[in-house]
This record gives sequence, structure tokens and C-alpha cells, in this order.
Amino acid sequence: MRAALANRMQSVVNIALGASLSTVILTVPVMEGMALYSGQAFQMAMTPVQTVMIFVTLLVCAINLNDGETNAIEGMTHFVLFATFIMLSLMGL
Repeated sequence: MRAALANRMQSVVNIALGASLSTVILTVPVMEGMALYSGQAFQMAMTPVQTVMIFVTLLVCAINLNDGETNAIEGMTHFVLFATFIMLSLMGL
């Protein structure tokens, strides 16, 4: 939070990507192991709507990170995309 408030974009991106990557690297093998142990299939497929949302999020992220500065509108854009992704997932799309 201090890095974001000080507008140090590189530090913020490094921390966010590092945390995300470590979460995925730890979670996926555990879930796969649990699926193998229980004898059930482990599927990591996304619906077409979720795939489009991921690509839109990556596009918005690339545009927002291009200038190296942050502002509230860019942060709110990512929050709205996240909320939309969650809502669409809960709706089963």
C-alpha cells in the first residue's frame, strides 16, 4: 500500500504479480492432489464469457500500466472488471 501511495508502479506490479503467481503455484498442485486422492476429475476450463473477460482485463491492464502512473479511475476500472467477473461467474456464465 505504501508503494502504491508513493506512486511506485514497478514495485506495486512486482508485488501483485509475485503474490498472484505464488498463490497459483501453491493452490493448483494441492487441488490436483486432492482430485487424484478422491478419484474425481480436476477441470480448469473457463467459459467463453470468462475467457473474454480475462482478455479484456489484460487489455485494460496493458493500457493502464503503459504510462507508469496510477490514479483512482484506473483502479476503479480494475475493480469494476473484477466485480463483473465475479457476478458473471456466480450467474454461471
